[in-house]
Amino acid sequence: MSTKGLPPLNSLVMFEAAARYCSFTLAADELCVTQAAVSRQIRLLEEHLGRSLFIRKHRTLELTAAGKDYASSISQSLADILAATQAASIASTPTAQKLTIVAGQCFTSFWLMPRLNSFQKQHPDIQIHITVDDQANERSESDYDLAFFYSGQPDGVAGWHRLFEENVFPVCSPSYLAQAGGEISLTEIWQHTLLMMDSWPENWENWESWALREGIEYQQPSKALFLAEQTLIVQAAVQDCGIALVWDWHVHDLIKQGKLVPLVDRVQKRVGSFYLSQSKLSDRRINKLFLDWVETEVSCQKF
Repeated sequence: MSTKGLPPLNSLVMFEAAARYCSFTLAADELCVTQAAVSRQIRLLEEHLGRSLFIRKHRTLELTAAGKDYASSISQSLADILAATQAASIASTPTAQKLTIVAGQCFTSFWLMPRLNSFQKQHPDIQIHITVDDQANERSESDYDLAFFYSGQPDGVAGWHRLFEENVFPVCSPSYLAQAGGEISLTEIWQHTLLMMDSWPENWENWESWALREGIEYQQPSKALFLAEQTLIVQAAVQDCGIALVWDWHVHDLIKQGKLVPLVDRVQKRVGSFYLSQSKLSDRRINKLFLDWVETEVSCQKF
């Protein structure tokens, strides 16, 4: 094969990142180079091809039709190169076993970490790296081996494996419930201290959407405690600070331990699911060991 007509590999790497983000700045951040360096390499690549790959507007960047086609091909080609490189590395160092996992903050804190020790005992030779990201499904497959994430999409998408369906309901601590007289009516829940997130992610259930789903008239709560993210909300509920809106699989163990009490019967009302995505670039043998362990844990945690 002659490589005479190929553009510099560096320009292709920068183009792939810029096309993925539609941003020279974000591509530069990912590749640890300057924005000017990315822009220069893209210009060189466009000169090599003899056509524009991006439509440059004021503060925005869009791929041209040719750019979209080229980005798809280049992305797949770079993925193939990475897979071949990883395969060669594994072949040369057969004892090296590493598993990179991406998962959201709450799922990591309340589901994964309390159980992870059992997997480590079964497979002490596998080195685990965990990255916390609530938008794990938007990460590049080169960033992880396995990604866990919540999605409200009814049936997910191709390549996603549903682990369990989700049910959202309010909880509080036994002490908070006792202080409220031992019972809290859902229609009067707005008179209590509700634990709120500063900014709810678009695909998450919130108090207003939950009320609509339950057929309850939403009211602006008379008292509220605002927190930055869901893990803090669950912890605040445990500490008697108010009522939290939670997901089954975040609080399963806390309910079992008697630290939280559900305010409704947990009848399954699917509002989304937790999914697992497996990178096509990763070692399927190591992944399967972890997947089998996850499936066993999930099967043991049915309500």
